[in-house]
Amino acid sequence: MIARSQESGEIRLVNFILGEREYAIDIAAVVEIIYHREPTRIPEAPESIEGIVDLRGTMIPVVDLRRRFNVDASRKPEHILVVKLFSKEIGLMVDQVSDVFSISAREIHPAEEILDHKSPAIKAVCKVKDRLVLIVDLGHLWSGSELNRIADEVPAKS
Repeated sequence: MIARSQESGEIRLVNFILGEREYAIDIAAVVEIIYHREPTRIPEAPESIEGIVDLRGTMIPVVDLRRRFNVDASRKPEHILVVKLFSKEIGLMVDQVSDVFSISAREIHPAEEILDHKSPAIKAVCKVKDRLVLIVDLGHLWSGSELNRIADEVPAKS
């Protein structure tokens, strides 16, 4: 879901880079953006989980979006996007967060109108200046059971 400003009909998105491509997510889902820190690995965690980070006393599971989108991960990630997804906070490791921008809802095109194949995680495409940006639907990145497994990896507070 993409939040829309009632007054202007504009949508605010956080733009990030994975490999050679640009993606964006709704700013309403973003709790904060932090510089990359190496997650603490958890033995026997699902493959999609890089580990956990301590964010001011809260343990956040971290997932490498490059792996999720099958993107080359040779570059060291610069940022972690902390997002709230179905009342759970999750860190999304990305190569770089580039900016926050607003775009008219009329300039957003559903993915199925443009892309040859259907990817449930890609909701739409928009053009920003001379670049195409893929808009990610966080709700479709993982199934409910996968999301629960990710959330279950966070140790209980003592």
